[in-house]
Amino acid sequence: MSTKFYYFTRDGRCKWAKEQIARQIPKALMMKLSKTPYYVIADWNSIDGKGIQKEYLSKMGIPYVNSVEELPEGAGVAVSAYDGDHQEIKYLREKGVPIYEQVCPWIKKLRDIFLNNIEGYQYVFLCEEDHMIAVNYRNIFPEGTILITPDNYREKLDRLNPNQPIFFIVYAAFRVKDSQRIIQYIKDNYNHPNNIYHTDTICQWSGGKNSIFDEVSKVYRNMNLDEVWVITSSEKNTSVKSLIREFTEVGLKYRLVKTIDDIEQIDKNALQDKTIGILRAPNPYYLEENILSHIKNMDKKLNHKGTLQFLKRIFQ
Repeated sequence: MSTKFYYFTRDGRCKWAKEQIARQIPKALMMKLSKTPYYVIADWNSIDGKGIQKEYLSKMGIPYVNSVEELPEGAGVAVSAYDGDHQEIKYLREKGVPIYEQVCPWIKKLRDIFLNNIEGYQYVFLCEEDHMIAVNYRNIFPEGTILITPDNYREKLDRLNPNQPIFFIVYAAFRVKDSQRIIQYIKDNYNHPNNIYHTDTICQWSGGKNSIFDEVSKVYRNMNLDEVWVITSSEKNTSVKSLIREFTEVGLKYRLVKTIDDIEQIDKNALQDKTIGILRAPNPYYLEENILSHIKNMDKKLNHKGTLQFLKRIFQ
C-alpha cells in the first residue's frame, strides 16, 4: 500500500490575485524602468509575522521600506492588496508623491463603507484588532466601531445598545458560516428593523462555490482524507485561522508546515495507507515553493506508480 497525496487546486493566492499578478507584470516592468522608483510600505502589509513578509518581497525583487518616513526623496509608493494607512496615503498625495494602487476589490468595499458610514449606526466589524486592515483603517472607522472574532463576539457585543441599529461588516478571509452565526446571534439578541448585514466583502477564496472551503468539503467527503498539511508562514493569519476552524469542525487532522524540517520530522512509516491533502495558505510565503517541491519529491519516492493527481480535475 502507499501514501496518497491530493494537491488542492483552489488554494494559494485567490483567483483575483493570480489574475492581477499576470496582468501587472508589464506594469511592474514599466515601473522598474521608469525614472521614479516605487516602494512598498512594509508596515502596511505585515504585523507580527502576519501578512506579506519582507522576505517574500525581497525574493520577488520588490523594493520596500519599513515606513513612510523611510521613503527616499523622489520615490513613489506601490499600494498592495491590503491597502495602506488612510491618513498616510492622504499625506503622501498632498505632497505629490506618485502612488500606484492595486488594492483587493473586497478590501476596497470595506474602505468605501467606512468612508461613507451612516450616522446613527453601531458598526460591528468581523476582524482581528491586530490585523493589517484594522490598523490601516483605524483612522476611518466610525466612532465606537466594535471589532470582533468568531471566538469573542458574544462578549464584545455586550456593549451594543439594543435600541440602536447595527451595521455588520466582514473581513474578506472569514468563512461564510462564521458571519452567518454572528448575524443570527445579533438577530436573536439585538434585532432592529434597520439593521444592515454587509457580507459581500467576503472574497472568492472564502465564499462561493469556488472557495477553498467548498473544495475541502468535497475532497474530505469523496476521498476520506486522513489529514491536511497547510503550507504557511504563520498560524496567526486570519485565513489560516479560518482553515483551522473548518478542519476542527469536521474532525479533520491538520499539520502546519512552515519549513522543510517540519516534513523531515514526520515518521514516514506512519504515513502508509494514508491520504494526505496538501494546501497552500493564501498569504504569500517565500518558502512555499521549496516546501511544495520537497513534498512532491517525497510523493514520488513513496509512490512509484504516482498519486491521485487525476482527481484534481473532478474539482476544477
